Formats: sequence, C-alpha cells, structure tokens
Amino acid sequence: QHEFKAFIEEASADQFGLKVKLPNGNVASRVLPVRIHDLDPEDIKLCESVLGSVLRGVEFVYKSAGINRPLRALEEKPHDNINGTIYRDQINKVALAIKEIIQGLKAKAAGEAKEAGVHEKISQYADTGRPAFKQKFMGIFNRRVISVIMIAAILIIAAILIYPKIFKRDILEKLSSKGERISLVILPFENMTNDTIRYGEMIQANLISFLSDYPKDLRVHEEESIKGVLEGNGVTNYASIKPSLGLLTARKLNADVYISGTVIRLSNNIRFLANMTDTKTKEIIKSFTTEGTSEDGNFIPVIDTLTKKVADYILITRLKKKNVEFDKVTTTKSYLAYQYFIQGKDLYYKEQYAKAAEWFKKAAGEDTNFVWAIRFAAIALHNSGSENQAVKWGEKFQSKRDIMNENQKLYADYDYACSHQTPNEAIAALRQLQQNDDQPPVRRSLGSKYIALQQYDKAIIELEKALEMYKKWGIKPLGADYYGFLGQAYNNAGLYKKEKKLFRKAEQDFHESRALTRRQVVFALTEKDTITANKYIKKYLSLIEGGNEAAIAANVGDLYGEAGFLDKAEEYYRKASEIGPNVFFQYVFGWFLILTDRNINEGMDLVQKALTKYPDNYVYLHAKGWGLYKQGKYQEALDTLQKSWDLRRKYDGYDHREFLHLQEAKKAVEGKK
Repeated sequence: QHEFKAFIEEASADQFGLKVKLPNGNVASRVLPVRIHDLDPEDIKLCESVLGSVLRGVEFVYKSAGINRPLRALEEKPHDNINGTIYRDQINKVALAIKEIIQGLKAKAAGEAKEAGVHEKISQYADTGRPAFKQKFMGIFNRRVISVIMIAAILIIAAILIYPKIFKRDILEKLSSKGERISLVILPFENMTNDTIRYGEMIQANLISFLSDYPKDLRVHEEESIKGVLEGNGVTNYASIKPSLGLLTARKLNADVYISGTVIRLSNNIRFLANMTDTKTKEIIKSFTTEGTSEDGNFIPVIDTLTKKVADYILITRLKKKNVEFDKVTTTKSYLAYQYFIQGKDLYYKEQYAKAAEWFKKAAGEDTNFVWAIRFAAIALHNSGSENQAVKWGEKFQSKRDIMNENQKLYADYDYACSHQTPNEAIAALRQLQQNDDQPPVRRSLGSKYIALQQYDKAIIELEKALEMYKKWGIKPLGADYYGFLGQAYNNAGLYKKEKKLFRKAEQDFHESRALTRRQVVFALTEKDTITANKYIKKYLSLIEGGNEAAIAANVGDLYGEAGFLDKAEEYYRKASEIGPNVFFQYVFGWFLILTDRNINEGMDLVQKALTKYPDNYVYLHAKGWGLYKQGKYQEALDTLQKSWDLRRKYDGYDHREFLHLQEAKKAVEGKK
C-alpha cells in the first residue's frame, strides 16, 4: 500500500510513465523484480494485478529437491541447483537491466527537451504582425525574466542544500552544544555470513567497551539491557535483527542515537557495514564500512578498524575530543576466546552457572587479559557455590586494573566492595555505575544490597523500579532474580499480598527457575499453604543439580527454617547430619540449633566436631563464636569471632550478619569491663 502500489501510481502519472522504451526498441517496466524464492501463485497474481503485466525479473533462487531458498554467493553444491544460476551472473544481469532502464529514461527526457525547444521557436516567431522593435523588446524582456527566474531558482536550491547544515544540526551537535550527554544504544550486528562465528556480538562488545570509557559525554547502554529488550521481542538469533527492531530497541531505552549494522561475506573477505541513526528522525547520521580477510579466521583486527572509525567520528570529529587513545579498543585479542565467552553468557542467563563458569575459564585461557571473561568466571563460580574458586578469580580480575578502561574500573570497584567492604560501599559504587547507565541490572544489584542491610523499604523501591522499566518496554525481565529479590523484600517487610501478586506474574515468565521456586516455597509456607508448598518443594528439588540425599535434606531444612517452621527445619537438618558424608552437615545442623536458641549446647558439640577436622574454617569458627556469645562467654566469643572475621577477610568477602555479630560481642565485652 505505501511502497509498491504508491510507486506504481506515482510512476504511472509522471513524465516518463511506468513503462519505458529501451535503447534496443523493447519496452520494460520501471519495476524490476529481484526474486529470492519462489512465490505462491496467489502472491504472483496479487503482484501482477497491481503491476498490470506479467511479473518478470532476475532470479536469485536456489532450488533442488525440497529446497527453495535465496541463492548464496558461494554455494557448497552449485550443480544441485535446478535453476543453474550463478550468483555473480545474476548480479550482472541486475546491473545491466538497471542501466537499460536509466538509458531509456534519459533518451525520453532528451527527446522531450528537443521537442520543447522546437515548440518554443515556433511560438517565438508565430506573431509576424508585431512591429520589429516590439519583437526585439519582448526578446530582451523574456531573457531578463528567464535570467531572474534562473537566479531565483539557483538561490532556492542553494538555500535548500545549505539550510539543513546551518539550522538543522543533527542530534550529536545539538546535545554536545548544550553540554548534554548523548544516550547511545549499540545493537549486535546482523550476521548474514552463515558462519558460526558470532561477529555481530563481537562488534557490539568492542564498541560498548570502548565508548563506555567516556561517561561524561556518552551514556552507553550496557549489553544486558539491550539483550533484555531484544529477547523480549522474540530475538534469540542475532542473524535476524531487522532495522525496525533496532529502532524499537533504541526508543524503548530512550536512546538519542543507535548504531546497527550487518556482516556479510565476500569470497574470503568479511565486510562490516555500520549505520549511526537518529532515533527520533530515523535519519542516518553517518555510515561506516570496512572489510578484510584472515588466513586463521581471526577477524578481530578488522573489527578493531571499524570500532576506531566509529569512535573517531563520534569522539574526535563531532565531540572535538583530544588525545583519544585507541590502544584499549579490543575487548579480546582472540576471536576464539570471545566465542567461548558468548557460550558462557548463554548458559549464565539460563542460570546454569557451573557450566557457564567452565566456558568463561576457557575464554580467559585463550586470552589472559580478557577482563570480562575473568569477571564473569568469578560471578558464575560464586553463584554455583564454588566460593574458593570464586575468590581466586575475583582477585585475578582485580589484578587486571592497569589494563581496564574507566567503566571496567567502576565494576572492579563494585566487586571489591562486595568482597572486602560493607554493602554501603557497594551501594556507593553502584550509584557511580548508575550515572553511566540507569537500567534494571544496576537497580537489581542495589535492591540486593539493601536486602543485605535489611533495609527492605529501600530495596523495594529499587526492585520495583527495575520491573517497571521492563513493563514499560513490554518484555519480561532478563533473569528470574528480579522477582526473587523483590519477593524476598516483600516477605521480610510483611507485604504478603504484594508478594502473592508478584509470584503470579513471575510464574508466567520463569517457570523453571530454581531461585524463584525457592521463594515460592517460602511464601507458600508463610501462608501456611502446605499443599502448594509441597508442590513447590518437589519442583525445587527436581531443579537441584546432582544433590545427594543429605544435601537434599539440608535444602529442605533451609526452606522450612526461612519460613519459620522450626520443628520441620530441625527434622530435616538432623536427618542431613546423620546421613551426611562429611562434617559440613553436622555444622549446618549445629548452626541452626545455636542461631534459633533451640539447643545451644548440642549445637556447640556438633560445630566442634566440624572444627576438629577443619580448625581454621572461618564459617565453623563463627558458629562457635556466636554459640559462646549466647552462653555468656563474651571474651572468648569475641576472640573466636575476631579470628573468624580476619580469616574471612583474608580469603572471602564481607558478610553483614557476621559483622553485626562481631559488633555485638565487642559491645558485650566493653559492657562487662
């Protein structure tokens, strides 16, 4: 209606008409069909009814038994193509057909101009009855009028061409002239190569990483926010990102400008095409292209070249930045490392943390300076329960600070605060990150830190805001933990009606999330709905990877304990301690007895058994120290808790509850003195 039919109607009514006489005498339509697959009969009939003639064009169709698809530049089995067409020959046919149509248009225009000139001469001398001086005067007058008209026309054309440059400045100039930051979305490029290498995501990561280093001028949206919008709109394969979806993503994220592009293969070369587009006007501000080849398949240098072109244009040409350093452009030097990293990210967002960690470690093995792979390895290991390894990878990430850009350093500050400082320092680091990209992931992390501080009202504000953003975009959150953290905050704040409503929505979005199912168990038990609780307990246990009988019993004990069903919790913890293959389950049961004041002496005996085998385990030491505190042995409690705390700070991160216990012991000793 708005393109095909509109063109035909306009072309049929203009000076040339829809059909053009070609130099060879044939007649051709100004509609040139280029067909990439066989059309259904009803589609052909529809096109021909609008066109008013038979649909003839150039075929780019590969057809064999059971196959009807676009012809590729490089076919694996070209002889199996029933049509027998060769890609480059068809390209040549298109070019020649366009050339003939244009020549026909030019010939018609030249003929009309010549005919118009003859008519002008006839009309000029037709009035032979005029006096000679009048004919001469009119000739001079006509020439002057024509000259004035021509000059006016030139001025109008010049104004049309110059006006936009003077008055219609693009969004980059407008915002930078006002001192405002430019909000920028960088999409993964559409991969049209049929290769397994995910070039489009590599380009996106490079551009985000480099441009994020200029937070005072650019607000570069993080990959997680973009991924959330794309997946919420049904895109899981980045080989099929269309321009309309790029515009939609940029608008949902309130971006001023977005960068999108395509990756295509030309024989042994890869070509990268990028467009920088104004989100509001949909006008392309600037296009970029680069291409190259690689014997070993590593196209990272070509990607770097494109990144430099884009960054040079934004930072130097438009924002007039000086001393832009391009030495930190590359996210990783190894395309293989990035392939492993992408595999890890795919599993990470599916909550398969142990498997994700292995891919991240492989990525870091290929490139020891791939800082994002190192960081995600630490996070995935932490989420999978491998704390000792998580600490080592966290330290490895911190050791790379000298090669990080400014944005990566902000994340390093946040990670350091999480592992070595209080949640207050972590919140301060998150507020810094929020200035760069105020999006749901940062709000989610803020919510989790406020929960650690037991400031549930503040946690609710941040987590509700994060979910509101996703709702505004019309998509589900990228992870189930958005619901899980908010449900936990609601539960602790006693907002059970809100929690119930939240989990109805969460169930629709994340049916197979272990963390979310855990929260649903606790809520059902809080509501004393044992039938629903048992259903979710069964589901929760089915989602635990490789748990033995003791681990399963301890997990169930955790669920009952958090919901306040202490008798049931004790039943399962006792079972775990009796059948557990190691002293850990004795510690778990002992800690429960101490923490809940159910049987402090029995709890101390169980914890001591664990300490006999592992005397420097700071977790076991903390349980003993708190037991001593509850027994009124304050000085001994303080010494034990302090030892535990020092070991924790040496090998692991900050724990708010343990910090509070230590402060209680100090106060008790001071009060005793």
